[in-house]
Amino acid sequence: MTMDEAVNIPKIYTAIAEWMSVLTVLLVYRRLIRREKKSLWLIPLLALSYWLIRSIQHYCETATGIFWPLGMICAVLVMLLTIKLALGLDLRTSAYICTRAFIWAELAASLEWQVFFYYTFARDDVMKAKPALVFAIAFFVAVYALFYLAERHALPEDLTGAALHVRWFDVITSGLIALSLFILSNLSYVLHGSNPFIGDTAPDIFYIRTLSDVVGVISLQLFHVQKLEQIRSQEAAAMRYILRNQYTQYRASRDNIEMVNRKYHDLKHQLQLLKMESSDRTRSDYIDELESELARYDAAFSTGNPTLDTLLTAKQVRCLKENITLTVVADGTLLDHMKAMDLCAVFGNALDNCIEHVLRIPEADHRLIHLTVSERNSFICILVENYYIGKDIKDGTLPATTKANTDYHGYGLKSIKYTIEQYGGYINTSVVDHWFRLEMLMPREA
Repeated sequence: MTMDEAVNIPKIYTAIAEWMSVLTVLLVYRRLIRREKKSLWLIPLLALSYWLIRSIQHYCETATGIFWPLGMICAVLVMLLTIKLALGLDLRTSAYICTRAFIWAELAASLEWQVFFYYTFARDDVMKAKPALVFAIAFFVAVYALFYLAERHALPEDLTGAALHVRWFDVITSGLIALSLFILSNLSYVLHGSNPFIGDTAPDIFYIRTLSDVVGVISLQLFHVQKLEQIRSQEAAAMRYILRNQYTQYRASRDNIEMVNRKYHDLKHQLQLLKMESSDRTRSDYIDELESELARYDAAFSTGNPTLDTLLTAKQVRCLKENITLTVVADGTLLDHMKAMDLCAVFGNALDNCIEHVLRIPEADHRLIHLTVSERNSFICILVENYYIGKDIKDGTLPATTKANTDYHGYGLKSIKYTIEQYGGYINTSVVDHWFRLEMLMPREA
């Protein structure tokens, strides 16, 4: 093998590197792959993907001029389509993930060939296809193990395509970084002669190419981590706002309900006196009607926890106004260890979500919400249910939002999850026979 031949990475290695990069991405985001895809056509999709990438790289091996970059673009498009079809993500998110996968593939292929060339160039007897291919695959496995760990470390806990919050700005920025460093790493193959930015010898070409890819991987990874940290900060700020908002609502409701209860007791005694002093039937009917209306504002809930009673009474007032039936069977004493703000975050957000959904149901008979707080095997079980119309969902996931602004969909549930986890518990969501169930379990002694 001559020096000129050695600087060109065999295209089969590039094809394997690109395909293994896609495979690593699918392993990282495997929770997004539906079961039917895993069993029916994921393997054929991966096989077709490898065949296409291998065919394109074989073409690039002899392509010259503008046809070589066109071939590379086609290989990237195959990677992009494989990621999109396998994970079911939108084009924007798929392109963002594919950009990092491509640069990792470039680094893996470049670094592997540089190391292999350094140790075997002077020994033509080991420059055989099978040993070289085995070494390449083993090397790629090591590189992509690092890729897998780096991606998993930065992965959102509640993994969904929406959780990545990819904007076109992110796609364009990461794409420009990748394109700039890809061009820089391949300048030595296009330009020849004396130039401070390119190399003439094989070692120089190797170093420029590999270092450019290293810079590309680090730059994109830092950009990705910073982006996710920004998302986490926004989510934390949103949850803090929700907590404060629920607690503010609770305090306002407590004051209002206390005032209403005082007025209720005053009016109740006045009505009793009116009944005793008058025998007029019309006045009696009118008094009965007033008494019935006032019954709505009675402190109907007595769970044993004053904070929970106040919050439930406030939600009941809204439910009565909207023709929603709210039934509660709760032992509030089980929640005495919880802070008032935490109770507001859990029950306020849970009931608000239920109310928002059942308001979309035209039949008043189906506007139903159930709340249960009980003890089960030394665990506190909180179950919030509402009648549900919509598509079936997987356990542990959220139904599709009906809000105009979908950017903040799920923050109420995240706030509940965060609060329950502070007490050593966990939550689960499911749909059973047209009932959406939010179940929370906490240890009895938190």
